Amino acid sequence: MQFSEPLFTFDQEKKRDERLRLALAVGVFDGVHAGHRKIIESSRSIAERNSALVCAVTFDPHPKSLFGEAPQLLVTPERRRRLLLDAGADMTATINFTAQTAALPPEEFLFRLISDPAFELSGLCVGEHWRFGSRGRGNKELIKEFASRYGFEFCAVPELNDGSDIISSTLIRRLIEQGNLPRAEKLLDSRIRLCGKVVHGFGVAGRELETPTANLDVEYGVVPPNGVYACFAEIDGVIHPAAVNIGVAPTYAVGKRRVEVHLLDSQADLYGRNIGLEICKFIRCEQKFPDPGALKKQIMTDIREIGAVLTALR
Repeated sequence: MQFSEPLFTFDQEKKRDERLRLALAVGVFDGVHAGHRKIIESSRSIAERNSALVCAVTFDPHPKSLFGEAPQLLVTPERRRRLLLDAGADMTATINFTAQTAALPPEEFLFRLISDPAFELSGLCVGEHWRFGSRGRGNKELIKEFASRYGFEFCAVPELNDGSDIISSTLIRRLIEQGNLPRAEKLLDSRIRLCGKVVHGFGVAGRELETPTANLDVEYGVVPPNGVYACFAEIDGVIHPAAVNIGVAPTYAVGKRRVEVHLLDSQADLYGRNIGLEICKFIRCEQKFPDPGALKKQIMTDIREIGAVLTALR
């Protein structure tokens, strides 16, 4: 059975007439946590036995977005691809997840993988509870049947447990929201990140406190609890030390929760620019001060501490 449109597109260029031999690792892979890396590792074993390449196949947008249930993603699609390559994939590919994709019967989904003229399927790895196809009817038993019938290896990778909970992107989001950044970092094997675009704020920090800040509209990453954090900010590929305040600015009774970024080494106008934040250390809880003068004094203390923390990490 042949289909006119491929199920997914490769994220890297390949020769037009090149037919690859692939072991696929398929999943959403948000954050590329320890459980995801186990799937890549299992795909690597299949690839080595079959002289194949490992291709990690992800979804964009998140499948739950079609049903209004999409979670806040931990990383950008670009970083997810980079993390998958770092985890051992030779290449990555993306399924454009649309209503038509969601409506595919699970058998057709698998046929599309098997019949794609761009590659030969030598193996397939997924999480053991992964469901796919219309109404989530596809499961590991169906893939086993197809693997036996069409001659490719299949591995359903068991969920990992960190000693307390099953490792999942959902768990990591909850840990970040609760402020348990060390445990979330351990599961991700990387620091917590926030990414977004700078939007207009109230201008109080620059005008009254003499510490201009960029108000970040977070598009990717889960925002941790209110407080002051030492961070590295990436802007156009350049890393800057930064003091970040998350909260509602209680001294000014602003009310709306914001992520405010103050660069320690620059006063450039950042409006409209994209910023990636790497959260390095929690400094203190957000608090209300009796007047702007007391807040300004505390900010200077915070900046000195944050500067020392980030200098030690460089």
